[in-house]
Amino acid sequence: MEQEKLVLLSTGHISEPDARRLEQLARELHMEERLWNRGYGFMMQVELMQDAIAECQLPLTSLPWVLDYVRERGAQWLLLDRDVETIEDLPTYDW
Repeated sequence: MEQEKLVLLSTGHISEPDARRLEQLARELHMEERLWNRGYGFMMQVELMQDAIAECQLPLTSLPWVLDYVRERGAQWLLLDRDVETIEDLPTYDW
């Protein structure tokens, strides 16, 4: 059985402009395999999202740091949720 790892982090670790861009990107059809807007946060496939940021030169400032952090911990998925507490390892944004 194949298993994948998911990391759950607070949406407070991404900036408000990045959250707005993610909302927009989640509506675009070509992002449906990489990113889902859950209404209270986002779920994304880490490697595919990193590739999309690099390929399209997406103007995201805080999300790449979070994706790197998650990937360094061996996770393939990231779930950002507004109800999750922030952690000390990553910057936080108050919005």
